[in-house]
Amino acid sequence: MGFNLAKCNFCGDCLDQCPHSDFTKETAAEEIRKLINNEPTKITKECITCLKCNDICPTGANPFDLILWRIEQEGFQTTEAFRKLVALQEDENVFPSQVLHEGKPGMPTLCTCCFTGFIPNLFEGQLFEDMKHIEGGAYEGQLALNHMGERVPKEFLQKQVDNIAATGAKEVVFFHDDCYEAFGVVALENEIDVPFKCIPMSEYIRNYLKAHPEKIKKKLNRKVAVQMCCSQRLSPWQNDYVSEILEMIGCERMKRTYDYENQLCCQCAAAPSKGNDYAEVYRDKNIEDAQQSGADTMVFSCAICCWIFRYKAKAAGMEPYMLINLVRESLGEELPVGGAALGDDRPIVQLGEKIITKAVDDFDLNAH
Repeated sequence: MGFNLAKCNFCGDCLDQCPHSDFTKETAAEEIRKLINNEPTKITKECITCLKCNDICPTGANPFDLILWRIEQEGFQTTEAFRKLVALQEDENVFPSQVLHEGKPGMPTLCTCCFTGFIPNLFEGQLFEDMKHIEGGAYEGQLALNHMGERVPKEFLQKQVDNIAATGAKEVVFFHDDCYEAFGVVALENEIDVPFKCIPMSEYIRNYLKAHPEKIKKKLNRKVAVQMCCSQRLSPWQNDYVSEILEMIGCERMKRTYDYENQLCCQCAAAPSKGNDYAEVYRDKNIEDAQQSGADTMVFSCAICCWIFRYKAKAAGMEPYMLINLVRESLGEELPVGGAALGDDRPIVQLGEKIITKAVDDFDLNAH
């Protein structure tokens, strides 16, 4: 999005409220000045790339973009396994680009990039049955590069935009929020002409339920702790969509300390860069906070967040759900693998979980 110096008033809120650093408002303001002046800083070593500082900034100056620019210059320490995992997302040999379902004329296109099978059976049912469905590395936005201390190259974004446009899509609903943010936010900031409308999954579901209230077969009466993913900090309005969805299906969004602009991310980038013991401290804080809110359910929009938290949530007495599956349940649909695919132990899933918890520092994909 780009750091906007004209909007920065050096208030220090961004780093003062960062859970991964110990700046005061005064030292935070000085740190921002050092970043601008290309002087040595602490934050480039401490940052876990969760984007929270952009969400916190009261003036919209986008301090994370300044930090990321400096990190890109200095280099970011993470495991080779994590680097390979990010690279795999755009690898068409691993995730072939194809049309899974043609859909009906006039319907939006569903893009699941490389995430189609991360949670089995997720894209079944009436929410998606009339949509054209595309998947594959050619449609991946690669905002995960931020978690390696890199900006997404403009040339790469242009290529991926062209790939999606070539499918004939006029409106695209993105399951993976990294892709929505890449094409719906970052591409526009890079002055790339995006010839299709970008729609986040939360907005699509909200609009579907508003247009078809008669399809809601039962109110679920659940108390829900919401886990938004880190890339949604680039579109914080999605919080409103999620709250509307929960209200329409008869659920209460519980008040939490770690929610909205104060949310804690799943630490999938923190573990490979700082170690899993470090990441577990924040994951445990997150689960404890959700549990103390009185929630009986924990909801995720991101498959990676779900991988990280689903067993922890279950152990804490909260049933884990992908948001899509919670809505599908309210529509009266059966969920073949439950709300969050507990027990899914496919080798590729096990490998992914090991990478984002730093159980492995490198891997050979052919062995999995």
